[in-house]
Amino acid sequence: MFKQLKGIKELVKSPSAVKDAIQMQRKLAAEEVTIDHGEIEITMRGDFKVKQVKMAGEIRNDLRDAFNRAVREIQQVMAQKMMGGS
Repeated sequence: MFKQLKGIKELVKSPSAVKDAIQMQRKLAAEEVTIDHGEIEITMRGDFKVKQVKMAGEIRNDLRDAFNRAVREIQQVMAQKMMGGS
């Protein structure tokens, strides 16, 4: 845990490192992958947000929203654990 905090402190000391990290994060988020699995097609961005879900050619926003909610929730759990939470 202390190594993670030290890394954060170093980033704060270097504004250019923060700027570079933000730029890299934006570039990675812009990447997209589409997979076909039978009658299911999923497009996901580099920031792990599901852009589109199709089942049998039908766009399923309900499934897209469910996937994105699950990703947000697990990210929150992981962030809490990294910060020393239970």
